[in-house]
Amino acid sequence: MQVVWRTARSLVLIGLLLGPAWAEQPQTPAAPAPAPAAPAAPTLSVARDAVAANVVDREPQDAAEAFAPTIHAVYYFTEVHGAEGPTTITHRWLYQDQVVAEVTLEVGGSPWRTWSSKTILPEWTGTWKVEAVTETGQVLASKTFAIQ
Repeated sequence: MQVVWRTARSLVLIGLLLGPAWAEQPQTPAAPAPAPAAPAAPTLSVARDAVAANVVDREPQDAAEAFAPTIHAVYYFTEVHGAEGPTTITHRWLYQDQVVAEVTLEVGGSPWRTWSSKTILPEWTGTWKVEAVTETGQVLASKTFAIQ
């Protein structure tokens, strides 16, 4: 029994003597856990676009690259993919390389079909361009057409 007490007492003394020595040793900091990867920003894209004389049942009608000056309005149809929630795109209408109209359109999900129109006066003949632009200014798609 004395051997057991001596052994136990020796172990307690050794623990008391070594305990503070272990506590004083500098601890190596653990490497910080890597930050979780940020989710990738949704990538909007235009799957289809068309310049047309009309839009019926959410589909472009009479799409063309040239229209007569007697046309009252021209429509730009875009089918947007990649939206993971509500966002917007802008249809930017250019006549002779000058912005003449910008129409902001809601995009509620993916896929999403939307369109805007531009009234055309008979004297506005020549080259036109319309662009689909993201909130950050990225041009997703564009079409060039003529009034002749």
